[in-house]
Amino acid sequence: MFTKMLFFDHLRADHPSLARHSFGLFNDHGKKISKQALHKRFNESSVEFVKDIFERYLKHQLQVGRLPSVLTNQFTAIRIMDSTVFKLPASLVAAFPGFGGDGTRACAKVQFEFDLLSGSIRQLNLEHARVSDKAYSDNHQSPLDKGELVLRDLGYYSLDSYHQICRQGAWYVSRLKSQISIYEKKGDGYKELSLKQLIKQLRKSPQDYLDKEVYIGQSCKYPVRLVGSLLDEAAVGRRVARKRHRKKRLTKADQDSCRLNLFITNLPPQMATAEELYRLYKLRWQVELLFKAFKSIVRLDKVHPMKADRLKCYLYSKLLWIMLNWDICRCVQAEAWVHHGRLLSHYKCFGLLIQQAAALKDKLFCQRKMLREWLLRICQGLIDYGLRDKRKNRMSLSELLQMKPPAML
Repeated sequence: MFTKMLFFDHLRADHPSLARHSFGLFNDHGKKISKQALHKRFNESSVEFVKDIFERYLKHQLQVGRLPSVLTNQFTAIRIMDSTVFKLPASLVAAFPGFGGDGTRACAKVQFEFDLLSGSIRQLNLEHARVSDKAYSDNHQSPLDKGELVLRDLGYYSLDSYHQICRQGAWYVSRLKSQISIYEKKGDGYKELSLKQLIKQLRKSPQDYLDKEVYIGQSCKYPVRLVGSLLDEAAVGRRVARKRHRKKRLTKADQDSCRLNLFITNLPPQMATAEELYRLYKLRWQVELLFKAFKSIVRLDKVHPMKADRLKCYLYSKLLWIMLNWDICRCVQAEAWVHHGRLLSHYKCFGLLIQQAAALKDKLFCQRKMLREWLLRICQGLIDYGLRDKRKNRMSLSELLQMKPPAML
């Protein structure tokens, strides 16, 4: 009864009040409970209960085949990790400390890692905002299988983590921080390369990309493959504007960094050319589209003042709903490709599924015999109405993944 309330009430209202919860319990089960009594039920035991259900689900995900991508010949998985942060009422600062200032005294952060080829979720954790991405990655680095590809953004930058990836026989592609020292081997020593020198080399080169073996880090001189390119003036302008928003006065080094896209990797050129490397990294954008669905559709970030235990129950129940939606999409994805030659849009599908929350509740708790038939109808609806739109002048996910045409399957 309590689980049903947690799992479904927040889908009917952004801010389910205690009065609404109480009325729902009376309407659905004939159970009278006061707002005060319900308020007391949101405690540490409730949080542990909901969190346990969430963690059990995470450990027992559906086994679904990988996407029919040519990249499966190169990589056993393509793992993408990122985090999303959202503000909370200041009264929650003790449970969810934020960055301070600018109305961010209390913030929550969700860490998310998934395999793009199989769709399996590797990590999904709720944290407070002061746990940096690097610290989280260092403390929660899950074991890698040989041949997996790890795509990381700047927040997870760590030479130690790249070394661990290499030791496990896996691959990585990461943005390079502009503050990191770059060196070339010269005889028995090393010569430092400035960003200005890299820009000069690119301007003189007939090639669009810089691609060379270098060493990074002042003390360790870690060997990496460096791939770089120059941005066009419009992109440079956008970067400068973003940096000025955070930092009023830009140094010459700041301005130079705005002109460059720099990546490091342990992938050899025979496995991925510089151009192919850039395409691989574009796959990381999929996690941003997923976060958009988490917030816009599931409304993960919509929070009003309440006690911390109640909020944690809500957030874990929303993460449960995300995983349920995610698994339904995974089951339908292959059929969508075979019959339409297009992949599903998680944003569209999450929106369609949340509209059916009341029907799902009815089938789960009142009409279990009709659940299978209902799910089959929903899956067909996702194929008909949840496909990704084709966009002009932009590579689709299926093109980036080099998906095999349906006729070849």
